[in-house]
Amino acid sequence: MNDVKLKDLYMGLPDGEVEARDKRFQELFFDPNNKYNEIINSNEKFLIIGSKGTGKTYLSKYIVEQSPSKQTCIIVDPKNFWICKLINIDEQELTNDYISVLCKWFLLYEIANSLLNKHRWLKHLPRCKLNKLRKFMLEYNDDTFYKIVSLSTTNNQEITGNLSHGISHSDKLQTSNFQHSAGIKTSDGVSYESTRKRFFDLIDYFEQLVFDCFQINDHLLIILDDLDELKKEAGEQSENIIYNLITAAKKYNFYFNSRAKSLKIIMLLRSDILNKMQGNHPNLNKIKTSCSIDLYWLLDSTHDKWDHPLISMIFHKIRASCEPYKNRSNKELFEILFPESIDKKNPLDFLLDHSLGRPRDIVTFLNCAKKNFRRERVFQLQF
Repeated sequence: MNDVKLKDLYMGLPDGEVEARDKRFQELFFDPNNKYNEIINSNEKFLIIGSKGTGKTYLSKYIVEQSPSKQTCIIVDPKNFWICKLINIDEQELTNDYISVLCKWFLLYEIANSLLNKHRWLKHLPRCKLNKLRKFMLEYNDDTFYKIVSLSTTNNQEITGNLSHGISHSDKLQTSNFQHSAGIKTSDGVSYESTRKRFFDLIDYFEQLVFDCFQINDHLLIILDDLDELKKEAGEQSENIIYNLITAAKKYNFYFNSRAKSLKIIMLLRSDILNKMQGNHPNLNKIKTSCSIDLYWLLDSTHDKWDHPLISMIFHKIRASCEPYKNRSNKELFEILFPESIDKKNPLDFLLDHSLGRPRDIVTFLNCAKKNFRRERVFQLQF
């Protein structure tokens, strides 16, 4: 007799990032289309796209979990996209070239910072290239592009000194050749003068310095998660930032891989945002075709309803967490856990009709049934 009740089943969590913290994560992970191997074993693939809730962050967590011990893994949270902070200063009309340099600088900074953290002793050797990189990073810190040098009101009362503006934390760079002044007038009658370091003129030097410091025994994985969040932070400029981050990541991935060096920058992006961007950036279509993997779960047809990817995902997690069902086939579990029909439909069609066909929706729906009918042995999907 089957004594397993719904309360005994684990079917996953709607938030993949939270589920990734489970100690059974590697057992629970389910990849029906082998997307993990596709992105890891291909030098060209670096862009993970899919609708919201299809498992982009979940896959990225598994990539990190499976990474070799010699590899340094960095997940860049959208809160750390300091590009947006510079964009919002709005000191001038930002051209695409300007944003392109900002995005390259952002990625180079992440690579350089990782190298310096790894080689804590080498970076202090006087003639070492890493020492040169260390000094450059100290002098040209990413958070001091702008600073106010004078401030005055409409009454011509002027305040001078090192006044912080926006994201400025320190004034480490002393060489005046690296900066120039620009006056700005605000809507409330206060005007100020700011200096901007000429990082635009230093990008080639910075790039070559990073290239020279990255050695064969350096192994680095950088994941840019939730690029969608840039839209909230940078508004109208978000598409340009995302586009330039993608093209910069492609450049650096190809450069290092062509020299047998282990660097991979992976980016996560919603497919609807990428599709919308293609109208303004035609080259994105080539990148999408050649360099992306698409997370999808809906099939036009499936021979057996119990082998649909979404149902298989649920049964995979149940088998991994419930000993009595460990050796049960998909067909057996389907017949045990679902009635023959729900609202005159087979259970799979009912689930797909009441969701957007995403893992998050199916997990949420079945967890809701579990919560409401904890002591039942069969899913009751009509509440």
